Amino acid sequence: MNGNYTPLNISHKDHEAAVSHAKYHHIGLRAAIFSIFALLVVFTYNFMQMEQLSLRVWNRSFADAGMFLIGISFALSGLCYFYNFVDDKIVYRRDLGMNGFYLIALHAIYSFLLNKHIAWYTYFEKDRLIAFIPAVISLLIFFTMALVSNKYAGQWLGAERWRTILRIGYIAYVLGAMHSGFWSYEDWQMWFGDVSLPPISLVITVFVGLVVLLRVVLWWVLNKKNKKS
Repeated sequence: MNGNYTPLNISHKDHEAAVSHAKYHHIGLRAAIFSIFALLVVFTYNFMQMEQLSLRVWNRSFADAGMFLIGISFALSGLCYFYNFVDDKIVYRRDLGMNGFYLIALHAIYSFLLNKHIAWYTYFEKDRLIAFIPAVISLLIFFTMALVSNKYAGQWLGAERWRTILRIGYIAYVLGAMHSGFWSYEDWQMWFGDVSLPPISLVITVFVGLVVLLRVVLWWVLNKKNKKS
């Protein structure tokens, strides 16, 4: 039996749909494996810093890994434009972004509803509110992006409006970094001048900056190219 065999009771259109469906699940599985790997790496980093094996470390790792995954998802556009060898990785963009959102959502649910060490109402206290507000706005934007990250929403909203909503995700991404930075600023102060690993919130902030910078460079290059044409 050759590789092009198609059962007689399946139309060509149905066969293409089946192949497309199988490819999507293959992409989703690879993205899931990569996401789990990223989570374990981040967890190991946090474990080395916090020196404890607890839900607190996992909760922190959910948010941190989520930020890295969303950043990779955002960065793929620019990387694929500037580097041809990355082109085939663009198919993972949506799944990596969604996996990142799921991890951040888990972090939010645990932190606000299940955390026994910090009562939910204390997030509204003055010293924590400055970190809480960016987190809430960021999560709401990411939630909106997750809702429209499908072809049906794109068709309903129209291409231009759909892209605009997705690009607002960069604002959410920066707000997420602000939340992480405000929450861990004291850790930054303690680390400067030390030889230990930097706080992961600092690593995330630098990573977010690089992702945003890549997007700005891509916008500038495309804008310059469009003016010439």
